[in-house]
Amino acid sequence: MLKLDLTADVTGVSLFLNQLRAQRAAKAIAEALNKTALSARDAVRKEMPRRFTIRRPWVLHGIGIRYARSGSLRAAVFSRDAFMRDQEYGGIRRGSASQIIPRGRMAIIKQSRVLPKSMQPKALMEKKNVSYEAGKLFERRDKNRIELLYQFRKQANIPQRFGMEETVRSEALRMMRREFERALLKALME
Repeated sequence: MLKLDLTADVTGVSLFLNQLRAQRAAKAIAEALNKTALSARDAVRKEMPRRFTIRRPWVLHGIGIRYARSGSLRAAVFSRDAFMRDQEYGGIRRGSASQIIPRGRMAIIKQSRVLPKSMQPKALMEKKNVSYEAGKLFERRDKNRIELLYQFRKQANIPQRFGMEETVRSEALRMMRREFERALLKALME
């Protein structure tokens, strides 16, 4: 009769399997975070035209994400443009060029498009028929007519109207659980 006794030290294999499981879980979490961040970014971009007049697409493209990795389980949705911070939190902007308010025909033009450089205050100041007085820029149209082009204020009140934080939070709460379950199931099937 032949009798075999086999013993094996499986602690190394067990440790390897646990590490493999942890790596797969971290990868699944990172994937879920990334999909949630992408969805939140798209929700913010979709919401912006309702809150702002978008004259140039680069404002929408300024909303970006920082991807999560399995070693760093943190994703972020952010705005590349510093001026959008003022739109998020509101407040008062102070300084010599805080607020330039177009008036008259300049206001009409600005409603539908971006004013070209030739119609900006700096370029207009170089013309002979344009003058500055008491925080206002005037243009002499003819002998009897003077038109107000711009009004300048040293202080501008900026309303809190972006709502990016609120949009990202609601989208993350809506998407994260579903995306995490989907990614974890996929990782366990591999």
